[in-house]
Amino acid sequence: MCMLPTSILHHIRSITFAGLVVAATACTQLKPEEPAKLPFDPPISPAMSSVSTPIILPISALKKKINTALKEVIVNDQSYENNKQDNLKLKIVRTGEVSLQMMGNELFYAAPLKIFVDKRFETKLLGKKIQKSQAITFALRVKFRSKVDIGNDWQIQSQTSFAGLEWIEKPSLNLLLFKIDLTKTIEKVLLEEVPSIEKMIDQLAHDEIHLDQEILHIWTELQKPILLNRAHKKVWIKARPTEFTASHIRSDGENILIDGKIGAMVETLFGENPPSEIVAKLPKLQRADSIPNTCDLNAVSEIYYADINELLDKQLAGKTLDLKGNKLKINNIRITGSGSLIVLRVEVKGDANGTIYLKGKPVYDHDESQTIRIQDFDFDVHTQEKLLGTADWLLHDTFKNLIQEKLHFPLKSEVEKLPELIYNGIAKGKVGKKIDIQLANMNLVPQKIAVHEDRISILLNMKTDLVLKLKRL
Repeated sequence: MCMLPTSILHHIRSITFAGLVVAATACTQLKPEEPAKLPFDPPISPAMSSVSTPIILPISALKKKINTALKEVIVNDQSYENNKQDNLKLKIVRTGEVSLQMMGNELFYAAPLKIFVDKRFETKLLGKKIQKSQAITFALRVKFRSKVDIGNDWQIQSQTSFAGLEWIEKPSLNLLLFKIDLTKTIEKVLLEEVPSIEKMIDQLAHDEIHLDQEILHIWTELQKPILLNRAHKKVWIKARPTEFTASHIRSDGENILIDGKIGAMVETLFGENPPSEIVAKLPKLQRADSIPNTCDLNAVSEIYYADINELLDKQLAGKTLDLKGNKLKINNIRITGSGSLIVLRVEVKGDANGTIYLKGKPVYDHDESQTIRIQDFDFDVHTQEKLLGTADWLLHDTFKNLIQEKLHFPLKSEVEKLPELIYNGIAKGKVGKKIDIQLANMNLVPQKIAVHEDRISILLNMKTDLVLKLKRL
């Protein structure tokens, strides 16, 4: 057997080892060109939002308010000489609660009254003036009706008119052998008092039912920033109401209903305590014949790359993958933005060493979880060219799909908290002690997605039924 000299063998081994090192290095080093930085999407300007709801004032609460405020003695005429010397003293006293009903936009009042009359009679006998008086009492129920609406000063406006009376005990007077019916006389006297009673009821409705104060509470509380908890950066939403529209007053028999709609711009704020200016003045009242009972909210939600990167670190960083016989360890993974796309920079080690770039477009997936996912997710063109020549086994879908499935961001569970947060924000103020808010049938639809330098912004439209009820006036 022929033996090569030791020096030659050593030389061959050196050449072979160097070749293997060069070959291994050429196959595993990944240094593709970084994707070009493209201009980011412009900031999203949300559309006008609106909260439409019937404001409900229980008629029972209004009845209690009126009975508390309405004085017991309505008329107290203790002179025979006034009213063109009518020779009549008259005292009208309310003896029970004022009943209150409502149909359409009309309130119907009925008040039980006790009337004390002292009638003086004058006659001449043998040229001498003789006076005689007799006191009687009787009872009746007096009725009024009021057309009600909201005035331009945000107060309840009413137009009250007399609706008749119902005798419980008719007035009569026994004089000598004659029984005198005083019904017409008393009705005439009462009708003279009607205008002052009508005016009193209208003034009472205007002064005692502070609808403007209740709406102003809602108006100001809605303007306070509401915190959305974020791990890396505090994010707030703030409503800036600009208009208020109300329909005419109506009733369901038990409540006074006012269909109202607040128009507002909802903005996103950042930081510990974002500055917020409160407009503590109601705008000019706008009117509409009818207003649908819905909440139409447009708000911008933010998904920060820092939050995504933290999640990716927990799920993928340090993980070793077996890709059909090839070992690959993910050392680091970071997401950034470029134009309308998101870019993933993945640093790997193993059978391939270096950096891999993947790109895709955020889109909304109309599934049950209402998710933001990355569409057309694939290797960047420079990375793809590099892998074709060095590690084409990475181009199979396994590696790409593993990362893509981590880039799903469900919105439903997060955004559904918004109405509750808005409610809690209102409830912390004075108005929260007076109102109940009920939400139902929420529908969430993203309108627009924009990629920015540090986050993905999503313009969300949320529609939900909303009812606001005043517990007390």
